[in-house]
Amino acid sequence: MSKVPLTKRLFANYANELRSFVFKKFGSGEDSEDIVQDTFHNFLCVDSPESIDNPRAFLYQTAKNLALNRIRKQKYHERYLQDQPEGFGLVFCQGLF
Repeated sequence: MSKVPLTKRLFANYANELRSFVFKKFGSGEDSEDIVQDTFHNFLCVDSPESIDNPRAFLYQTAKNLALNRIRKQKYHERYLQDQPEGFGLVFCQGLF
């Protein structure tokens, strides 16, 4: 079976429940949509997706990992910004406008 028909079938069957799953973990509709899209993109990048025993589990695990990575990245970014002095970055931007 080709990747594209398999992916279309999986998308039709699981995209909505994956969105709900990610939204519960992440809490943002827009980010949830991005994560679900990235999940199916990752599935398309698998060399032989038909060899995956449980595609639904693969999709859920991929979505969970992508959501956790995004949360970690946001927390790191927030901590970085908190550690910067007041007005950090404004001087650079003032010269651009």
